Amino acid sequence: MHALVDALGTLRHVVDGVQDSDLGRPTPCDGLDLGAVISHVIGWQQVFTAALDGRPLPWDGSSPTYVAGESRRDDLDDSSARLVAAIERSGDDIDLPFRGSTTREVLTTELTAETVLHTWDVAQALGRTIAYHSRVVMTAGRGLTLLRAESFGPEAFAPALNERTSDPLLRLVRRSGRGPWPQD
Repeated sequence: MHALVDALGTLRHVVDGVQDSDLGRPTPCDGLDLGAVISHVIGWQQVFTAALDGRPLPWDGSSPTYVAGESRRDDLDDSSARLVAAIERSGDDIDLPFRGSTTREVLTTELTAETVLHTWDVAQALGRTIAYHSRVVMTAGRGLTLLRAESFGPEAFAPALNERTSDPLLRLVRRSGRGPWPQD
């Protein structure tokens, strides 16, 4: 859980620098501009939290309904805190209506990967760099391996790129199928 909390803190720091005028910027996440990436992250946090708490899901049957606006910083703070609290309240075995049975460890590991990758997307769109403790990147690497093996993995990620780099974060990014971006 510590890796996820650290990753969420870095995401919050990066999103704090997003201005309304930035929301239309392109990102390395294929087909999503900056506003859509932020909406995706907050929206899925809200969906996971609702599922863990046994509440109706804020989604249209396949995607979250949240749309990032002026309150995105407060929304991210709220959704991140609620997600962590819901995970902490959950048992070791979790049943998610849109995914099925999993463990708390698998869920937090996968959410760490998603958070790290989308934080990188946001940072790249803004021309910023990010850094993580090695344990966060290692956890995200395990999470990406798990995500790619899920039934939705092939449609959620482009094929991995085998570019050699000594940077563990950039290796993770390439494994997710994200190609070179102007700022990396």
